[in-house]
Parts: sequence; structure tokens; C-alpha cells
Amino acid sequence: MVEHLALIFGTEKDRVNCPLYFKIGACRHGPRCSRHHTQPSISPTLLHSNMNQRIDNAVTPGLDSQGQPIDPSKIQEHFENLYQNIFYELSKLVMYILNSWTRMMLQMKGRYYDGHPIIIDFSPFTDFHEAKDNACDRGS
Repeated sequence: MVEHLALIFGTEKDRVNCPLYFKIGACRHGPRCSRHHTQPSISPTLLHSNMNQRIDNAVTPGLDSQGQPIDPSKIQEHFENLYQNIFYELSKLVMYILNSWTRMMLQMKGRYYDGHPIIIDFSPFTDFHEAKDNACDRGS
């Protein structure tokens, strides 16, 4: 029985642990997920939640809150500004605490970005190659 559980851990057959969270460190269902999201106590990967506040409507992407289309270049510009800001802030921290994820996590906690608190946690995700959803064929 133990061998069977070890074989299915983190796969779709595992009905206890969320395979999507195990694979990419996030789940589209969030706290409403029926499966368990195991938070590691230490990891080389940090998840920065709540940083990207979308300028379009999450329910209908590409539209604003009034239902009007948003120029794709504005969405791209918003993303690039976010990326530049994050890169700048993290590069200041990484210079001093490279390979010390716990210290970086402690320094980032309690900080705000664009008026929203930064939520930072260790992530189970460690392999970028494995972080793709094979069930999704968009972009192939």
C-alpha cells in the first residue's frame, strides 16, 4: 500500500494532494480546491502572490470593468512595468542574500507593491521543465 501511494503522489491519481500545486506551485482553484496543497518548510523557489493586479477583467480577459476592449499594447506595457519593478527590487536583495531563501523571504514579508501586500511563501515547484500542463494544447 505504501509503495502504491508513493507511486501516485503528485499525479492525477492522487486524490488527496493537488497535482497542479505540486507541479507548478499554484492552483487555479486556490483555497476552494478539494485537494491538499502541501506547503514546504524550505525551498529554493519563492512564490510571490498578489503582485500582478490585472488591468483587464479576469473573467473576460482583454476587457475592462465596463466591458470595453483594452489595447493589447497597454496590457503588455503593464506586464513589462511589473517585470522591471520586480527585477529591480529583487536584484537589490539577491546581491546580499544569494542562496539564502529564508532571509529573502523574511525581507520581502510585510512589503507592498502597488498598494497591495506582497504574499510570499516557499513553493514546491523546483523544475521549470516539469511546470507545464500537458493537458493544455494552447500554444503548441
